[in-house]
Amino acid sequence: AEDGEYPVTVSYQPGDICNLAEEDINPVIISGAISVYSHIPGDINGDGIVNNKDLNRLMKYLSGEEIEVVEEALNVNGDDTVNNKDLNRLMKYLSGEAVEIY
Repeated sequence: AEDGEYPVTVSYQPGDICNLAEEDINPVIISGAISVYSHIPGDINGDGIVNNKDLNRLMKYLSGEEIEVVEEALNVNGDDTVNNKDLNRLMKYLSGEAVEIY
C-alpha cells in the first residue's frame, strides 16, 4: 500500500451478535482509519527496531554530527519539524510512557 491514511469501516446486521446467554448485543460503531508508512516511526537508524540506538542517533543528528538517518523517521512527534521536542518524545516512548510516535 502507498503511504497514507485509509478509512476502516465495520458493519453488522442487528441480531447477528449475541453473548453467551444469546442476548442480542448492539455495538456502537465508530469510524476509524489505519495509517501506512514506508518507514517505522522512530526507527532512525533503519534496523527495524525502535530502541536506545535510535535515541542516540537522534541526539547525534540534533547536535549536528554527520550521521546516516532515516529522514522520514526523525519527526516522532508529528509537527513536521525535527528538534528537541522529538528527542523528548522518543525518550518518553522508550521509557514506557503512553505517548504516540509518528
